[in-house]
Amino acid sequence: MFEAGALSKSMDKSRVCPMLFGVEPTDLAGPLVQFQAAPFSKDEVRKVMKTINSQLGDLALATNVLDSVFEKWWPDLDEKVISILNQVAPTSQKGLRTDRELLEEVLKISRTLAVREREQSRDRPDRSSARLAGDIAERQLELMSEMLQRSHDAALLGELNDKGTQIMQILFKNFSLEDESRLGTRTRTFFDALHTRLKELDDIPF
Repeated sequence: MFEAGALSKSMDKSRVCPMLFGVEPTDLAGPLVQFQAAPFSKDEVRKVMKTINSQLGDLALATNVLDSVFEKWWPDLDEKVISILNQVAPTSQKGLRTDRELLEEVLKISRTLAVREREQSRDRPDRSSARLAGDIAERQLELMSEMLQRSHDAALLGELNDKGTQIMQILFKNFSLEDESRLGTRTRTFFDALHTRLKELDDIPF
């Protein structure tokens, strides 16, 4: 937690990806929530490896080479990790965070983004800002989707609709073309589902 807090002070320069074992990204709290976390699975680890490879410049592996190497060594890694996890005594599971706690995190990120937007120069965002916007958007969609699945509180979901819309509008300004294409559909799908739920709860007219 201490190291994550220190790194978060230079988010545009930090490259941190917590690897999760037995927990989901929405279970994280504290400084770690500011980074894009990856549950330990084949698809997620592949994404992390591709991200690392993309930062290597001239030393980066060709995409087909990376895929080939990953497919060859993933079974060994997966087997060793499972073996280690099976040797670890299970700990007591902390209860799921409440819907209000999830919303508080959404609101905290909203306030942080508002401050950052005011301080941001008028220059075109660089690639690190675009990557950061994409990572934050991924985190927001995870949090908001979990709230939508769990909550039947009309007032809370209405607040989520308002703040979530503001956050995603800010993020979309800094998206790369890839993230805009990839996350645009997910964002529309989420808000369509949220609006349908709110209609069912007769909270707001559409």
